[in-house]
Amino acid sequence: VHGDICLIMNLNDEAIFGPQTESRPLFYELVLPNEHTKVILRNGDLADTFADAILCIVDESIDFTKGTIANVMAKAGSAVAEEAATTFKSTSQQSLQTVHRFGPGGLRSPNLLIGIGPTWKNNSEEDCKKLGKSLHSCLSKAESLNFPIVAMSPYPFPDEISAKATFSALYEKFGMKKESMITKIILIVSDSSTFSIFEKELLRLKVEQEHRKTASTSGISKYNAKTLSLIHI
Repeated sequence: VHGDICLIMNLNDEAIFGPQTESRPLFYELVLPNEHTKVILRNGDLADTFADAILCIVDESIDFTKGTIANVMAKAGSAVAEEAATTFKSTSQQSLQTVHRFGPGGLRSPNLLIGIGPTWKNNSEEDCKKLGKSLHSCLSKAESLNFPIVAMSPYPFPDEISAKATFSALYEKFGMKKESMITKIILIVSDSSTFSIFEKELLRLKVEQEHRKTASTSGISKYNAKTLSLIHI
């Protein structure tokens, strides 16, 4: 597994995901404003993805039997699932900053990072801020462990809110930070309807980013990380 990961890290994106087509790209990419970290959006199965680490966020109920985490645990195997359940149960205080690392079991990626996210309560601004904290914690953990390529899936919020919250958190995390251990974030979406919503948001951000670059080079303005404030969700 480690040999496969090392090989993939030296290939370009088309070698990993296949050739692009004009009619329907197999993946989309967005270079974040730090010009160092790239987001790759593609269809697929998170549990079957190559990366240095898979990032999973479960809600406060710590339920590993539903959603993306259930598929990941099924692939990882019962030993990893039991270890994760025991670890979270034995931790006296859980918070949005809680992130635990586990071995891969049957996963193709060598590391599994699991964090805690908010439960959706129809309060989009507050819930999205909490989700941003959870994503920050997981990504900071990956940075501290020197994982350059990480894979994750959308958090189970309503799709449009999940897309905006995810990209907003990534912009806030990597907006002005030039140096980061994380060079690639692979965002895996399993169903076509969710993919279309994330695709639309990514393409919107690419257009906005190009406009900012044009304005910056003409001396009008420069990138402001607060532009993607959660109040626009």
